[in-house]
Amino acid sequence: MEWLTEILGFVVLTGPLAALVIWLPVSLLIAVKLGKRFQGAGVKFIGGLVIFGVAFLLPFADEIAGRVYFNYLCNSEGGSKIYKSVEVGREYFLLPGEIDMNTAGRLPAKGGELNMNKLKEKYSFITNSTKISSLFRIQKRVVIVKDNLSDEVMGENINFLYFRGWLINSTSPHVSGKSCPTREDNYFNRFYMGIFKPSIEK
Repeated sequence: MEWLTEILGFVVLTGPLAALVIWLPVSLLIAVKLGKRFQGAGVKFIGGLVIFGVAFLLPFADEIAGRVYFNYLCNSEGGSKIYKSVEVGREYFLLPGEIDMNTAGRLPAKGGELNMNKLKEKYSFITNSTKISSLFRIQKRVVIVKDNLSDEVMGENINFLYFRGWLINSTSPHVSGKSCPTREDNYFNRFYMGIFKPSIEK
């Protein structure tokens, strides 16, 4: 039955591509049918070409518009704002080999990472998620860091998640979201390290 698993995997991966292959001749047929209504050979050709372009791009219209909106939100609102930085002692940083509870799979620390469990004894890390657009499948996530004693907001990080258009959501069983800033930017680590500075011991 291994061959069946491989075939199913291939179908899952090529689902959106298969939809495009099917839609291409349909778009061409629509363009030919509607293009005949125009008068003159040149007008028919240009009209048919425009109709083909519109018909072919129609299934991706929400993805194109969604990406434009997503990029606008990322550039206008995304990122970190640090209002206050504090110095913390070495006990708030992990030693090499200590388990980093904030990594997937609870990986050992390289050394120097923040000990988030220790920080949570004095500071709050509040995460709020809101749906920005159901049509474009965009979510906004805000992480706020507060001092428990003074209730002062020390910083906030805003990032957006985008879960693609209806076509890929309809043809793929698993759709991974796109985020900004990207995970590769390691933005959370930079954000937290911007608030919690290692104290210089004399």
